[in-house]
Amino acid sequence: MRKMAVMALAMALLVAACGDDDGLGDDEQGLADALATVMAADSDPTSPFTDREAAQCFAEGIVSEVGVDRMIEVGMTADASSTAAAFSGLSEGEIDVLADLALECVDVESMLVEQFALGGISTGSAECLADRMGETGLMKQAMIVGMTGDTDYDPMEDPAVLEDLFTAVTDCLTFEELQQISGG
Repeated sequence: MRKMAVMALAMALLVAACGDDDGLGDDEQGLADALATVMAADSDPTSPFTDREAAQCFAEGIVSEVGVDRMIEVGMTADASSTAAAFSGLSEGEIDVLADLALECVDVESMLVEQFALGGISTGSAECLADRMGETGLMKQAMIVGMTGDTDYDPMEDPAVLEDLFTAVTDCLTFEELQQISGG
């Protein structure tokens, strides 16, 4: 609730905001800064926006792409009880644009490489897997799910995703790594 209150306060200051063609206006930048502060303060360890630079990039993109008036129109206010509620009024096209923006702001591939390496996969194999996951659209779908809270989509039930992942795993991992992750 505190996060949404900060966003609502910032938006209240921006109702009459007008930007310029060269970037965000002062008031819009103020909103973006407030949004970035809220995102960077998120205590959810799975949030890719706890990094201030990534949060700032995404927040500025939201304000630029969605616009203050549209943000108010769809209810990105203190009344939104969650991230999913805040994004729920956006169209699929708007969510798609913001998912692409999020992937531009966050180095998801590096995050995946770190996670894979923690699991004992070599850096080269981990980079190959992360790259393939980006190519399949799985990372974008994960961003969309994170923004919308759509729990109906399970990539592990999607035959095309499973085929892509199987191909990536068999192409990227060594025989030893395959044995290790399969417990054998």
